[in-house]
Amino acid sequence: MTREFQLDKEKIELLLKMVDNASSLEKHRSMPRYGWETKDRIIKQSEIYDELKAKEIMDQALKTLDAVYAFFKSLNMVELEDVLVEMERCLKR
Repeated sequence: MTREFQLDKEKIELLLKMVDNASSLEKHRSMPRYGWETKDRIIKQSEIYDELKAKEIMDQALKTLDAVYAFFKSLNMVELEDVLVEMERCLKR
């Protein structure tokens, strides 16, 4: 089933925020979990990510989730109520 939505300026801004934040997070998804094997050695994750960088990435993820939550909530759809409850739980951490 498809629906039509009227996207006002606020909803469009939320969508743009989601895309901007998610695209910067996407590059981290493709990085190996245990490091990179090179010809000479293995580059460990700890050489790439320090605590500050990890915090920045988590903050970016929370901003993305917050924008998704605000967008879904603005749609006022009963079908999204369970998803919104789970998102609220994650955002409270």
